[in-house]
Amino acid sequence: MAGFAGLDKPEEKRYEIRRRQQRRSLMAVFVALLRGINMGGHNRLAMADLRALAEEIGFAAPRTLLNSGNLIFASRNRLIPALEATIEREIENRFGLNGSVMVRTLMEWRGIVADNPFRVEAKAGKLAVIFLKSKPSRAAARALEAAVTGSEYFEIRDRELYAVYPDGFGKSKFTLPAICRVLNTDGTARGWSTVLRIAALLEPPEPPLPPKPLPKALRLRAAYAKCKMPR
Repeated sequence: MAGFAGLDKPEEKRYEIRRRQQRRSLMAVFVALLRGINMGGHNRLAMADLRALAEEIGFAAPRTLLNSGNLIFASRNRLIPALEATIEREIENRFGLNGSVMVRTLMEWRGIVADNPFRVEAKAGKLAVIFLKSKPSRAAARALEAAVTGSEYFEIRDRELYAVYPDGFGKSKFTLPAICRVLNTDGTARGWSTVLRIAALLEPPEPPLPPKPLPKALRLRAAYAKCKMPR
């Protein structure tokens, strides 16, 4: 088999070793959603402290959005249950806060945005996404449908529940505790606008546009001036 162009056998071997090391060192990007943080003066946690804790855990490039416990980070550990357990344990040990954490991968977040079944309702500001700890059973989903007493309606896709609140969120009885109780799992809710803002942070920034070329007359003038410069 032909080697890499321009490399002898020892260099080719060292190159292949470095490439394998780089592949092993690649980190995956995750979103961690904390439940019940900074709500009504309870469970207070500064986002700067959360970012510092993430770095101490060993996560890379931690960022937060808003004050409701939305953490973006990179990690070599790709096991979601392990990541959730680690964050929950460290938050309790450091800050004395006992709450659930729901973690999603970059690809899962893209899918959550793309799979939204209620796009019209989302534009009207009536949509929330409930991020569940585990996928509910069909029987639990049917029980939740039967438990709805107002105008709300929803659709469950894997570990996300898309919930529409036609009459607003404030006075609805279709609350997060009620949903989690019927589905027999934990979860946390985010409005659709927050979901989109997190999605925007997950994507790499667009490269800057190249500068527009000068008009031909200006290019000729600049070239003439350069020729006239003393040497």
